Amino acid sequence: MKIKTIYQSAILVGSLSLVGCGATSALINHGSLDVNSKMSNTVFLDPVTANHQTIYIQVKNTTSEDLKGITTELTTNFTKAGWTVVKDQSKAYNMVQINVLQAGEAKDPNSVWNTVQAGYGATALGGLAGLAVGLGTGSVAGGIGAGLGVGAVSWIADSAIKNVAYSVITDVQISVKTDEKVSNTHQASLQQGTSTVQNQTLTTTGNWLKYQTRVGTVAQQVNLKFPEAKPAIVKQLGQQVANIFISNDD
Repeated sequence: MKIKTIYQSAILVGSLSLVGCGATSALINHGSLDVNSKMSNTVFLDPVTANHQTIYIQVKNTTSEDLKGITTELTTNFTKAGWTVVKDQSKAYNMVQINVLQAGEAKDPNSVWNTVQAGYGATALGGLAGLAVGLGTGSVAGGIGAGLGVGAVSWIADSAIKNVAYSVITDVQISVKTDEKVSNTHQASLQQGTSTVQNQTLTTTGNWLKYQTRVGTVAQQVNLKFPEAKPAIVKQLGQQVANIFISNDD
């Protein structure tokens, strides 16, 4: 009798240990907020003298999400580094333009990184355990019932505790003023009906050297809500973009 009781207890403990395996894994791997950013390509800028450390910031959001704070975060980072943020483009030697392309839940973070790598401008079960308990007690019916109970608890735990990820994908254009003339050629192919394509070419000159990249930021945590993720995403994005200009050697 004692051996049978120990055997049943051992199986029961083993069965319960399987409850909510997915939930346990989520808690272990994503219990705290994790925020990461990646760029499609590196932008190298020459060092600038202190009198040229002026920058104009333009942020546009073409999503339906409210992402206020990006301009403020950028301004804070530049100001801390000794830069001057100006509201008049003609008084700036540097310029950063950001367009938010995507903001919201990321079912698969890997798809976010794939969209980032596409570059600027690119188109962004525990039921069987209970059966073992039933066999140990000599009741298959009871085991099936216990199995359903364990499975139900596991399903509820996994549903209530899961890793949630949110992402923001942005196209970023960096411009640096130069004393030399810069020639820019813009080309576009416009569809005219179903069988005709109209090609347009525009050549202009100016004094801005332009660089383009794409930045993606992903925030992950158990049961994370987007309002909770936004401040961390905005902060990370602001640091990532500002660091393109700011030297971290000091």
